[in-house]
Amino acid sequence: MEHVNAVQLLETIKKQRNVLAITAAISLISSLLLIIMLFSKDSKTILLPSVVSREYTLTQSALSNAYIEDVALDVSQLLLNVTPETAFESFKRFLKHVDPASYAEIKQELSTMHQNIKKKKVTTAFFPTQIKSSKSKQVILTGLLKKIVSGTVISEDERKYLIKFKYKSGRLTITSFKELVEDKNEK
Repeated sequence: MEHVNAVQLLETIKKQRNVLAITAAISLISSLLLIIMLFSKDSKTILLPSVVSREYTLTQSALSNAYIEDVALDVSQLLLNVTPETAFESFKRFLKHVDPASYAEIKQELSTMHQNIKKKKVTTAFFPTQIKSSKSKQVILTGLLKKIVSGTVISEDERKYLIKFKYKSGRLTITSFKELVEDKNEK
């Protein structure tokens, strides 16, 4: 009698083992298929600047110049439209867009810029007039920069800025933001 019960128990355990093995095999196969599909598909991520003025195309490996231009306009406002009271927060927001490899250098430049703005109590306002982008993820932004102290405009000059971007793993970051100074002798 015990022998019969032992045989039945053994058969039940074998059936449970087989069901578990089949379930594990199906789970493994479906996981492998999902991994293959994940890595073989070029996904699209939709990221929007503060103002959407046109259509953008972004994939894991490329993005449209229109998107780069609009991001350049957004980040330039964070650096060039500041008051002594707003500069610190604007610069902090700008640093969130900076590439880790360039972060320390740009942070130091912004710190110096912030100290000058506070010391001289200068407000700046930038009015973009032209933007040009290239396939190498660079933007040249031209516009009018006004500097204001105590409500009086102390300077109003056309300025050009070169903004360099890096696009990796679906993330656009800033590697450089520099003013382009034209040689006065060339004009």
